[in-house]
Amino acid sequence: MSWLTLSLVCLFVYGLWGFFSKFVSAELNAPSLLIYSLLGSSLGIPLYIFSYRESFSFQWQNGWTYLGILVGVFTSLGAFLFFNAIAQGEASKVVVITSLYPIVTTMLAVFFLNEAVSLSKVMGILLCLVGIIVLSSSK
Repeated sequence: MSWLTLSLVCLFVYGLWGFFSKFVSAELNAPSLLIYSLLGSSLGIPLYIFSYRESFSFQWQNGWTYLGILVGVFTSLGAFLFFNAIAQGEASKVVVITSLYPIVTTMLAVFFLNEAVSLSKVMGILLCLVGIIVLSSSK
């Protein structure tokens, strides 16, 4: 599949994730939802290992493995914060605002990975920031 097809399917799956997170948060508190979500995520581990068995290995001797685990820690922390936010706020606001995480990624990439700063990136970030302000101030 092309990157665009994968991206569009991912967009749809994330949309379902946001919808079901709000739907379930009416019945489960945020800590319970987080634990059940992590349990659901862990069920995919055998599938992923089987699917990538030719290119996957546990290599604990290098630092990249630990940074990979740190990515998982950030994922869990983000899910924790997301589930608490969506339990309190409107899904249409929480999901949109939390989906603007590429702003942080872009700024870090510019400063630490020496990626180019373009006018379109700056304008995009500014528009996203205005969007956060509009969404958070609307009733």
